[in-house]
Amino acid sequence: MSGSRPAAPLRVSLLSPPGRGALAVLSLRGSDLAASMPEFFDGRLIPGGASHGRLRDRTGEILDDGLCLGVASDEALLTLHGSPLIVDRVLADLEARGWTRDAAGVSPLAVDRELLLLAARAPSARSGSHLLAQARAWDAFLARSTPPTREELVSILGRRRAVSAFERPPTIALLGAPNAGKSTLLNRLLGAERVVTSERPGTTRDRIEAPGVVADRPVRWVDGAGIRRSGDVLEAEGVRRMLTAAASADLVLLLVPRDGAGISLPAECTGPVLRVGTKADLPGSPPEAVDLQVSAREGEGLAALRGAVATALFGGEDLPEEVAPLTAARAEALQGLLEASGATPSTECIPVSLWAAFPPALTQTPEGR
Repeated sequence: MSGSRPAAPLRVSLLSPPGRGALAVLSLRGSDLAASMPEFFDGRLIPGGASHGRLRDRTGEILDDGLCLGVASDEALLTLHGSPLIVDRVLADLEARGWTRDAAGVSPLAVDRELLLLAARAPSARSGSHLLAQARAWDAFLARSTPPTREELVSILGRRRAVSAFERPPTIALLGAPNAGKSTLLNRLLGAERVVTSERPGTTRDRIEAPGVVADRPVRWVDGAGIRRSGDVLEAEGVRRMLTAAASADLVLLLVPRDGAGISLPAECTGPVLRVGTKADLPGSPPEAVDLQVSAREGEGLAALRGAVATALFGGEDLPEEVAPLTAARAEALQGLLEASGATPSTECIPVSLWAAFPPALTQTPEGR
């Protein structure tokens, strides 16, 4: 690998807040970017797209794996794990290769910075590409000289449900009696042994939260103690905590095993519920009044479960191609615009004066993001 200074100037800056975090975001820029990236990143720079890859230093040692979002042929965002040590090593390696390091937060991004940072934190390459396209769509939308119609604003606001998870991942609680298969199902959904499982009821007592992905959106799974009356102080506290988590969850999966009794939905849970029959691989009659059945052990029904979760939370699995309000601030600004134009017929453009006053700060990055 070459350590010589690139022929064209290449620049890097840290866009995410300094210090430890889940992810760090670097801005990479330069006319020779596409030709220079293979020296340290084995993914691809795809203008308007995203790719995963590993980062290597000049000796070939793997520093991290990351997601590259191609803003243009000469500009990209690179997402790393948020350890300051990893970030410092990557930045030091790029400087040793001849890159110029700008001050933190400096980047002449050509499109919406807030959405680009959301894209850099995307849970999959597909959702990263989608958010990158949304950034460009918003840039074009805000640059329009012709105001939108009220009908168009209503349509845009209607897409909020499909994309809100990128700003605030929804919480999904797995609720059931002891040994209903909650932990086995969670491990299968995560693709990793995140929770200890056992045939002995009551194995899980602490509340466990884990990030996951459903239909290319980020979610948070919550598992915990099986619901039953118990004289064990620790188990009873675990049940209380699990009921508290379920009461505030965006969706509850109420698990009913084929080889045991289910539980009634606790009064604390007033939100959306999916009733899921578990252990479908076992002999016997399936439980009654369930929305679908799965076998976590065999992997049966998991695709249908993910689809049902996506429908309950997002209205479906598809990501909208048209402009969508990915943040609450954008939704509120659009709603305010709609209300201010109340006397305008729905198929006519809103007044030019309202469109001209639409908040220019809408696309600025919130402090601390």
